[in-house]
Amino acid sequence: MEIQIAGELPPAQAVPVLLKLFAMPLGAQERDTFAQICQKLTKASPDARLIPAMSTLLDPARGTRWYAVQALQNINTLAAAKVMQANLRNETDLGRKLETAAFLGRHGMRDGYPYAIEHISESHVRDRAVVALAAIGEPKAVIELREILKTSNDLEWRAAAVRGLGALRDEETVKQLLVMAQDLKSPLAPQVLLALGDAGEAAALPVVRKGIVSRNQVLASAGARAAAKLLAAHKNDAVRDDLAVLLSDAEADAETRLEALEALAILKDARLDHVLPVIVREAALENGTLISRAEQLLRERKIVLIFQ
Repeated sequence: MEIQIAGELPPAQAVPVLLKLFAMPLGAQERDTFAQICQKLTKASPDARLIPAMSTLLDPARGTRWYAVQALQNINTLAAAKVMQANLRNETDLGRKLETAAFLGRHGMRDGYPYAIEHISESHVRDRAVVALAAIGEPKAVIELREILKTSNDLEWRAAAVRGLGALRDEETVKQLLVMAQDLKSPLAPQVLLALGDAGEAAALPVVRKGIVSRNQVLASAGARAAAKLLAAHKNDAVRDDLAVLLSDAEADAETRLEALEALAILKDARLDHVLPVIVREAALENGTLISRAEQLLRERKIVLIFQ
């Protein structure tokens, strides 16, 4: 109970109190509560004084271990990264291991490279492996992935190579991807669009737009995700309009519309002010993820619904 009360204090006051409490003998539940509170505190106000305490809460046998990991990532210093580095091998969840690898990479540590390159071919963790590869920046990655793209006949490994090389912004491969993107019927086309988005290649915007307006839900989703990254640096109102149309399309798949919604949200696009009220009135979307996210954005953007 004292730990919870301390957590309600302003961060500057909370941290010294929490550390005093942590120095006392605590039960397992109290240590878990401490980790959860520190995760919330560091999100609002990173405080390196919590690093030693977090380092003692990384036991993989405890379910709340991830709160300590998130707290260290929130603190985001080299000292926090070194604590994470020592515990990388102990992480049993593959997705979280790859997130840790990316965090270490952003601090100049390449320990996570073997995990990223090994698992980039697995579609369920590919996005996180791609982020990790880009953060790690291992020089030999480009050579290895180019060879895979050149010689492999396995679709998943070719997709992995495309995504990895796009994220690493390999100029030679980006030129090749622009050519590959012209064939939107290719099974690799969605991954090519995503890779061009990761590469920040402005020349890809016309073909990304074709993906968004296609009736192929996988292509449209990939196009929306790629557009979110490209439009952050390159102005193109036509593509933004296409995203708004896709979001408004009641006949489109809800998950695809959600990708369009997230793209416009990332871009903080004013078109949302007109589209969000329409979405929340769609009865068919009741209790779905799309309408929940739309309602959240309505609140964040302070949009008032007018019922007639």
